[in-house]
Amino acid sequence: MGYGIYESDAVEGRKVDIRLAGRLLSLLRPHAGFLLLVFLVLLLESGTKLVQPYLVKVAVDRHISAGDPEGLLGIVLVFFLVLVFGFLLSYVQANMIQQLGQRILHDLRVRLFAHIQKLPVSYFDRTPVGRTLARVTSDVQVIHELLTAGAVAVVGDVVLLVGIVVVMLAIDWRLALLAYAVAPFLVVATVLYKRKARAGFRKERETNAELTAVLAETLAGVETTKVLAREANVFGRVRDANQRHLKATLATVLAISLFYPTVEFLGALAAALLVGAGGVWVAAGTVTLGSLVAFIQYVEKFFAPVKDLSEKYAIIQSAMAAGERVFGLLDTPQEAEPPRPLVPEPFRGGVVFDSVSFSYDRGEPVLADLSFPVAPGERVAVVGATGGGKSTVAKLLLRFHDPTAGRIILDGVDLREIPPRWIRERVGFVPQDFFLFRGTIADNVRMAHGEITDERVREVCRIVRADDFIRALPGGYEAPVAERGATFSTGQKQLLAFARALAADPRLLILDEATASVDSETEALIHEAMEALLAGRTSITIAHRLSTILKSDRILVIHRGRLVESGTHAELLARGGVYARLYDLQFRGTGNGAPAPSDQAPASARE
Repeated sequence: MGYGIYESDAVEGRKVDIRLAGRLLSLLRPHAGFLLLVFLVLLLESGTKLVQPYLVKVAVDRHISAGDPEGLLGIVLVFFLVLVFGFLLSYVQANMIQQLGQRILHDLRVRLFAHIQKLPVSYFDRTPVGRTLARVTSDVQVIHELLTAGAVAVVGDVVLLVGIVVVMLAIDWRLALLAYAVAPFLVVATVLYKRKARAGFRKERETNAELTAVLAETLAGVETTKVLAREANVFGRVRDANQRHLKATLATVLAISLFYPTVEFLGALAAALLVGAGGVWVAAGTVTLGSLVAFIQYVEKFFAPVKDLSEKYAIIQSAMAAGERVFGLLDTPQEAEPPRPLVPEPFRGGVVFDSVSFSYDRGEPVLADLSFPVAPGERVAVVGATGGGKSTVAKLLLRFHDPTAGRIILDGVDLREIPPRWIRERVGFVPQDFFLFRGTIADNVRMAHGEITDERVREVCRIVRADDFIRALPGGYEAPVAERGATFSTGQKQLLAFARALAADPRLLILDEATASVDSETEALIHEAMEALLAGRTSITIAHRLSTILKSDRILVIHRGRLVESGTHAELLARGGVYARLYDLQFRGTGNGAPAPSDQAPASARE
């Protein structure tokens, strides 16, 4: 089963060409002064190419025909100097264009990544990482080629073509018209090529993004693939995506391979017309031999940039397809900021859910009319069956999403009126799937608050009982961390997650299944650490293991997005409702070891 193309990838190009080209060229605006210097060098280089055939004309008509070797030597010397000057200009131009391109490449990637960091979590929920990665890498690289080997070179080619037309008409208008007799055929070939190439390049970029997405996912899940022994199935998905990319690329190659020989043929035909008819005119004395020789060279120089333009057109079309996606990403709305931001001062950590409802992408409601308060300093636990909406409570509190109805109040202020960054800097969050970045252990703990000292890093690690295993590592707190913390156990990563959260000293702490994946011994360590971690803080603990929340001030039981029970552990057990049944399943079981049926909650309480 292959990956479909997202709607954002399927942009109709013909109607947006002018606007899109303008946006691509706008990337050059910050470098306008440097670009002007590049164009000046380019004009001078084009001038050296225009003057060369004319020098040949002068040499033939004035010196070779007249038997003037001294004058011919002078022309040869001038010709040599023009060649050297042109070589130097070509070197300077190439160097400057590459410098310009690298600066644009750097600026665009910085701009893209800065924008990506401000996108809402919902974007990443629906967009494979590989597609976003393709925007920042391969698509940006194609745009770089456009603005270096493409746009600047196209201007140079156009200047050269116009110059050749003007010079040829000035030398002999009859030979010029003869040379341009093939122009209508060239126009027809170009139009046909454009129609095929544009669609082909867009399809090529789409399939490249699809292939990148499949590769990124399969490489990220390689361990699961091996566990399930599904290498053949995964290989088939990659092979199919690669096959679609190959098919799209070959279609584009076919269009190019037909166009280039056509241009070559028309150039040769123009030269043949000049030799045939021009030779007759030279014999009749109405055209000089030098003019004919110069025209043959001008025709060669004319069709060289035409072929070059067709090659650049390929780059332009590929860049247009890439630009559609890059600017599509840049046009994706960023995380909403409140128009008139408010912040609770002082921040004490009180939370109120007021008739909150929420659904993902307008689907079935995950939360429905959920209401509960959490007083500053109170320890609240949230339990319930899988899919009941527990983790969604944490996501809403962190403003990863906003409620579709109702409101969440933080210390008397509607959460939607508080900037998301302000919330996340002050609310600690420990997820079940803790992510470690490349660097050192100290770097990863310090990420929650970049200015904390080494002593504070060691202190929080001692509090959460991570100090012992860290000191046992080669390098201790400076021990390197592999990608995603692959060298650490799940329990060790969870301890580091606690340390990172504690380092920021948050007033409100959210624990989302923080002990769901650890062994009993590590869980015992975390129980000890949690007492110190939660002391004096407002906390909301989302738990599957009920043993971690027995000492909570209040336990909320959520079933199918609704609050069905609330109270202390003892009160809920005495009530004999959903919580008591969940507790019974986890700690007591049934007489035959099988889960007891329930008409109030699913048998499984795992999330």
